[in-house]
Formats: sequence, structure tokens, C-alpha cells
Amino acid sequence: MQDQIQVIRCPHCKEYIDARSAHCRFCHGYIDTLTTQVAAEMQQRVNAAYNDALWLRNGAGAYAIIAVIRLIVPFFGLATNVVLPIMFVALPVMLIRWRVRFGRLQTDDPDYPRAKRNWQAALLLWLPVSVAWLILVLLLEVGL
Repeated sequence: MQDQIQVIRCPHCKEYIDARSAHCRFCHGYIDTLTTQVAAEMQQRVNAAYNDALWLRNGAGAYAIIAVIRLIVPFFGLATNVVLPIMFVALPVMLIRWRVRFGRLQTDDPDYPRAKRNWQAALLLWLPVSVAWLILVLLLEVGL
């Protein structure tokens, strides 16, 4: 089984290089082992933050689409009556989990601000859809 190649940003020129390198292939600056380990771990965390936030944004988008389908096509009611409550609970749990794990990362990696924007987009999709869905459920329960 091959080892996964880790990349880091050179502390001197900020280009992406192999974490096992002793010298940057772009600026030829020396890179010590401790710096490499710390940078590789930080890069993995940033990558995980970005991937998780992207999944959150896509999940929140799917939640919104399913809620709209529920309103437009009533015969999908049974399926959406199962999926919507699950997503209503799962998305905020995952949003909180992301914030706890990655909300305080200190990095200059350009992917991290994009990850934060994806997280915010997921939150801004989940909130209004959840409020609208709860209002709809309450109206249907009351019989209006």
C-alpha cells in the first residue's frame, strides 16, 4: 500500500511542495522537519475543513430542494416526511460539529476562507428552510 503524499506550503514562497522535501523546489529555501510536520498537519486540517463545509453546503441545498419538492409535489409527502425531519436535526448538529472542529483554525491558506463561506451558506440555507418547514408543519397540524 502506498503512502499518501502530503503537501505543504513553503514557509518562504508559499508554493505547494511535497512534505518530505528538505528544500523548496521553487525558492530552494531550507525546510526543517518540525516545520514540515506542523505544516502537513495544518494542511490536512484545512483540507478536512473545506471538504466538510462543502458537504454541509450541498446537504443544506438538498434540504432546501426537498422542502420545495414537498410543497410542489404532494405525492412525495411520505418520502419527504421522513427525510426532512432527519435533515432538520442532522444539519445543525453537523454545523456545530464543524464550528467546534475547525472554527478557530489560524491559517493563511486560501481554502479556509472558502470553507467558512461554505459553512455560512449552509447555515443561511438551513435557517429559513427550517423556519418555513416548521410553520408548514404547524399549519398542517392545526388544519388551516
